[in-house]
Amino acid sequence: MAWLIYHLRTLVNDTASGVWTDDQLQNYLDSYRSHIRRELLTEDVGDQVYLSQIGFFEGATSATTSASGDTEWSGDPTIALWDGDGSAATEITPDDYNLIDGWFKFDSDQDDEYYLDAVAYDINGAVADCMAQLAMNPDQAKTWARGNVKLEHYDFMDISKYYRSKMPPTVVQVSRDYKI
Repeated sequence: MAWLIYHLRTLVNDTASGVWTDDQLQNYLDSYRSHIRRELLTEDVGDQVYLSQIGFFEGATSATTSASGDTEWSGDPTIALWDGDGSAATEITPDDYNLIDGWFKFDSDQDDEYYLDAVAYDINGAVADCMAQLAMNPDQAKTWARGNVKLEHYDFMDISKYYRSKMPPTVVQVSRDYKI
């Protein structure tokens, strides 16, 4: 989570922690958290790199699936690759991965379908909320300085709207499980 907070802190120009604490920024990020459940990854033509439609993942530990098909997370939010979408699937460990872009690489050809369980964050929504908070504070300076560059901006809501426009569309999937 530390790298996500640092990235958000950089985007909102608060690297000196003068405006938000790490806990406050994590709350903004948590507001835009998504739980990914068995997303079918797209494989490249070489059958070595598998791509997710989503990025900005957090964590890289493991998860287990119980006999009922429920994922049991161990510790922090996780990323887990599976060789199937059912309860009999086996967890697969990639040789390399990029949590920002959402790709997973193997050293040899795999020629299989892999599925992803993960926790992802929409950094654009978090930036938009931070900028909206600044806009609501009439005492907050509207001038930023970084090195020799000084930026004066009169409307933080414009920045907030810009980052909201970069957010992906929200899709809600509702399912009902019946247990007998």
